Amino acid sequence: WGDDVEEFQDALSSWRAQEYVPGSLRVWQFLFAGYHCDDGLGPTMATQSNLRPLARLLESQALKARRGGRGVLAISTSAVDFASRLWCVYEVELASAAEGVDVAFAMSAANTA
Repeated sequence: WGDDVEEFQDALSSWRAQEYVPGSLRVWQFLFAGYHCDDGLGPTMATQSNLRPLARLLESQALKARRGGRGVLAISTSAVDFASRLWCVYEVELASAAEGVDVAFAMSAANTA
Protein backbone atom coordinates (compact mmCIF):
# COMPACT_ATOMS: atom_id res chain seq x y z
CA TRP A 1 0.00 0.00 0.00
CA GLY A 2 2.87 2.37 0.82
CA ASP A 3 0.78 5.10 2.43
CA ASP A 4 1.05 6.52 5.95
CA VAL A 5 -1.74 5.27 8.21
CA GLU A 6 -1.23 8.03 10.80
CA GLU A 7 -1.44 10.72 8.12
CA PHE A 8 -4.50 9.01 6.72
CA GLN A 9 -6.14 9.13 10.16
CA ASP A 10 -5.11 12.80 10.55
CA ALA A 11 -6.69 13.73 7.24
CA LEU A 12 -9.88 11.84 8.06
CA SER A 13 -10.12 13.46 11.51
CA SER A 14 -9.51 16.94 10.09
CA TRP A 15 -12.18 16.41 7.42
CA ARG A 16 -14.66 15.23 10.04
CA ALA A 17 -14.02 18.32 12.16
CA GLN A 18 -14.15 20.73 9.20
CA GLU A 19 -17.35 19.25 7.78
CA TYR A 20 -18.99 18.72 11.19
CA VAL A 21 -19.23 15.01 10.57
CA PRO A 22 -20.01 13.01 13.72
CA GLY A 23 -17.46 10.48 14.91
CA SER A 24 -20.22 7.88 14.70
CA LEU A 25 -20.19 8.04 10.88
CA ARG A 26 -19.25 4.65 9.48
CA VAL A 27 -16.22 4.75 7.22
CA TRP A 28 -15.13 2.02 4.85
CA GLN A 29 -11.66 2.21 3.39
CA PHE A 30 -11.49 0.79 -0.14
CA LEU A 31 -8.04 -0.58 0.66
CA PHE A 32 -9.82 -3.41 2.47
CA ALA A 33 -11.98 -4.25 -0.53
CA GLY A 34 -9.63 -6.72 -2.09
CA TYR A 35 -7.03 -9.33 -1.45
CA HIS A 36 -3.85 -7.63 -2.67
CA CYS A 37 -1.23 -10.27 -1.88
CA ASP A 38 -1.41 -12.02 -5.25
CA ASP A 39 0.23 -15.02 -3.61
CA GLY A 40 -1.93 -17.73 -5.13
CA LEU A 41 -3.76 -18.35 -1.85
CA GLY A 42 -6.59 -15.85 -2.24
CA PRO A 43 -8.67 -14.76 -5.21
CA THR A 44 -6.85 -13.20 -8.14
CA MET A 45 -7.21 -9.50 -8.91
CA ALA A 46 -9.13 -10.42 -12.10
CA THR A 47 -11.61 -12.53 -10.12
CA GLN A 48 -12.08 -9.70 -7.65
CA SER A 49 -12.49 -7.08 -10.39
CA ASN A 50 -15.24 -9.17 -11.95
CA LEU A 51 -17.20 -8.74 -8.70
CA ARG A 52 -17.29 -4.98 -9.43
CA PRO A 53 -16.64 -3.83 -5.84
CA LEU A 54 -16.37 -0.12 -6.67
CA ALA A 55 -19.43 -0.10 -8.93
CA ARG A 56 -21.44 -1.91 -6.27
CA LEU A 57 -20.30 0.60 -3.66
CA LEU A 58 -21.24 3.57 -5.86
CA GLU A 59 -24.67 2.03 -6.48
CA SER A 60 -25.32 1.74 -2.74
CA GLN A 61 -28.25 3.88 -1.61
CA ALA A 62 -26.49 4.45 1.74
CA LEU A 63 -23.81 6.41 -0.10
CA LYS A 64 -26.22 8.80 -1.84
CA ALA A 65 -26.56 12.33 -0.47
CA ARG A 66 -30.35 12.26 -0.75
CA ARG A 67 -30.36 9.29 1.63
CA GLY A 68 -28.06 11.00 4.15
CA GLY A 69 -24.88 9.46 2.79
CA ARG A 70 -21.61 11.39 2.73
CA GLY A 71 -20.38 10.03 -0.60
CA VAL A 72 -16.73 9.34 -1.34
CA LEU A 73 -13.74 10.93 0.35
CA ALA A 74 -10.38 10.81 -1.44
CA ILE A 75 -7.50 11.22 1.01
CA SER A 76 -4.01 12.37 0.10
CA THR A 77 -0.94 12.05 2.32
CA SER A 78 2.68 13.11 1.88
CA ALA A 79 3.79 9.47 1.59
CA VAL A 80 2.26 8.85 -1.84
CA ASP A 81 1.14 11.23 -4.56
CA PHE A 82 -2.56 10.52 -5.03
CA ALA A 83 -2.47 11.52 -8.70
CA SER A 84 0.36 9.07 -9.41
CA ARG A 85 -1.96 6.16 -8.70
CA LEU A 86 -3.99 5.81 -11.87
CA TRP A 87 -6.43 3.47 -10.14
CA CYS A 88 -7.18 6.19 -7.54
CA VAL A 89 -7.77 8.77 -10.26
CA TYR A 90 -10.05 6.29 -12.04
CA GLU A 91 -12.01 5.64 -8.82
CA VAL A 92 -12.55 9.38 -8.27
CA GLU A 93 -13.68 9.76 -11.89
CA LEU A 94 -16.21 6.95 -11.50
CA ALA A 95 -17.46 8.41 -8.22
CA SER A 96 -17.81 11.86 -9.81
CA ALA A 97 -19.90 10.40 -12.61
CA ALA A 98 -22.14 8.38 -10.27
CA GLU A 99 -25.61 9.84 -9.79
CA GLY A 100 -26.19 11.31 -6.32
CA VAL A 101 -22.70 10.59 -4.99
CA ASP A 102 -20.77 13.52 -3.53
CA VAL A 103 -16.98 13.46 -3.83
CA ALA A 104 -14.76 15.27 -1.33
CA PHE A 105 -11.00 15.52 -0.87
CA ALA A 106 -8.91 15.65 2.29
CA MET A 107 -5.20 16.05 2.87
CA SER A 108 -3.08 15.25 5.89
CA ALA A 109 -1.41 18.16 7.69
CA ALA A 110 1.97 16.85 6.56
CA ASN A 111 0.79 17.01 2.96
CA THR A 112 -0.29 20.64 3.22
CA ALA A 113 2.94 21.88 4.84
